[in-house]
Amino acid sequence: MERYEIAIAAERAGTSVEELRGLVDLGILQLDADGRFSDGDIRRVGVVHSLVTASIPLDLLASALRSGDLSFDFIDDPSYSLFASYSDETFEELSSKGVKFVSDVLEFPWGSVAQFEDPDGNRLQIREGR
Repeated sequence: MERYEIAIAAERAGTSVEELRGLVDLGILQLDADGRFSDGDIRRVGVVHSLVTASIPLDLLASALRSGDLSFDFIDDPSYSLFASYSDETFEELSSKGVKFVSDVLEFPWGSVAQFEDPDGNRLQIREGR
């Protein structure tokens, strides 16, 4: 698994170094022993941005994570990043192959997201960071 220094991690997550430090201070992100961030940490930033955009207060989110009432551990699963680097062209290609998208590609300052359903009706997201 790749690890990134804070400036590179911030760039990959589409955010600032200061915001990453703030997320560490809140306990939302945890640095490794060498003070680096993982790919999962970079994906966590995208999830946090989505939740904050949905009007979930950052301090409430941090509190729930620290208490164990909420976990982002699933983000470290390799399957979560399976579709992480798809582009708009790929969305179109997947649509033409029968993938049922339930949203358009949504653009955010940190990247883009599209939701689709798997054959069992589970909703999944494809994300691409900037």
